[in-house]
Amino acid sequence: MQTHPLLKTRLITLGLALASAGAALADFVPIPLATSSFNQDPVIEASAPRSLNDYVTVTPDQGTNKNGNTWYEVGYNTNNPTTGFPAHGTLLVQANNSDSPPHSYSFQMPADYHANDCVFIGHQNGGATPLILSGTLTLSTPAPFAAISVLNASGNGAVTVQYVVHYADSSTQTGTWSSTDWWSGNATSSTHTRMWDAQGLVGLNGGVNNLSANHGVLWADDISLQTSSVNVTKIDFYWWYGSSAGHSAWGNGRTAIFGLAGSADGVTFTPIAATGYNQKVVVPADGPHSFGSGSVALTGTLTNDNTYCSFTMDAGVSKANWTWYEQGYYASYPTSGLPTAGSTITSATQPSIHYTMPSTYVGNCAACISGTIPSASLNFVNPTAAGSLAFFGSGGNNGTPLNVRVEINGEGGSETNWISVLDWFDRTDPWAWVTFGQVAPGGFAVRNTPDQLMNPFVNPVFPYQARSTRTSRSSACLTW
Repeated sequence: MQTHPLLKTRLITLGLALASAGAALADFVPIPLATSSFNQDPVIEASAPRSLNDYVTVTPDQGTNKNGNTWYEVGYNTNNPTTGFPAHGTLLVQANNSDSPPHSYSFQMPADYHANDCVFIGHQNGGATPLILSGTLTLSTPAPFAAISVLNASGNGAVTVQYVVHYADSSTQTGTWSSTDWWSGNATSSTHTRMWDAQGLVGLNGGVNNLSANHGVLWADDISLQTSSVNVTKIDFYWWYGSSAGHSAWGNGRTAIFGLAGSADGVTFTPIAATGYNQKVVVPADGPHSFGSGSVALTGTLTNDNTYCSFTMDAGVSKANWTWYEQGYYASYPTSGLPTAGSTITSATQPSIHYTMPSTYVGNCAACISGTIPSASLNFVNPTAAGSLAFFGSGGNNGTPLNVRVEINGEGGSETNWISVLDWFDRTDPWAWVTFGQVAPGGFAVRNTPDQLMNPFVNPVFPYQARSTRTSRSSACLTW
């Protein structure tokens, strides 16, 4: 059996599975396909190198929705090795000459960017989304200080942060400061100190970007303590929406706090060891090198692109942009993606139809046709009598159903039929499976995953959008 596209400029993937039934259209049961049927590999298998998105749990741009940009560690961008977030475990040192006498600051950076590396508070993807209201840094060794400085930055800022300092005698001190935006060009002043400018970010849809000043800036903000004779035990931080600050639960913004420094004289600040990081926001230097569309190319071999697929739904054999991945590839949401290799599924909207996935997604695992691949053949392992066939597949780069000519050959003769294959972003017609996620092989990045789309409003609560890859069922009725 061969399939031919009506419009060769379109992309289409067919034959991940077939089903058959008698003339009465009873349950469609899976038909094993010979591996020779598969001419391309459009699926990133679960065992492929992890997605870039698995290396963080939040981003300054959109919180736990993990969209937009975030920091990468110095050394990640091999073409611009001095850009990025300060290296893990190093001392970040800076002076503030705007103060008299000049203040000096030294912060110990988080020990490991593979683990939680910040206290994160604030909104998720936009205003009116759920809040991470608070976080706490607990001093490893309680000690007295005249002042404490907080290393921080905000996305969609400035953001008002409330702090509560806890003392060993059970007393507390409460106040606020304005956490400056991480894209701010503000200079050091008497109220805060500009500690670092990453001058480069990485997008969670793939790609290094913003290699210029005022992108990924860190700030030190000081808290003058009411007593310097009692040990400080911990500091609570709250996303503050007091009416006097003009903030509300329907606002926006989020803050990441990376560490503390203490001072006995309010002038010289040295690192304070503390615990309590609740999120990961920095891609480590050894994270997957994400090229991405329009990004700055990094050196090294693009392993995922060269080895783990040969075809994408967006660009065919050029392997650009987006395609499918197997369940388990995106560890943060292991149920997103195509059904696991070898599994048998039931159509989500047509429960009489069942499909069995290819036995492996390593190597060719689909019959694909495109402008450069005008036809493909689906070969049964065993000749099978059928009154009807159902195809498990999708079309790409079209947006409307694709009409595909199907030439069917059998012991009783041959015939020609047409099937209509829906686009993988079609959200209105019945579907067989929704993957809730796509992968960019050249960017080691995923998108349209539940965490990136989940945006329940405070009132009412909406489920996440189903704007994701889907596969459709098309039938060809046989007359022989």
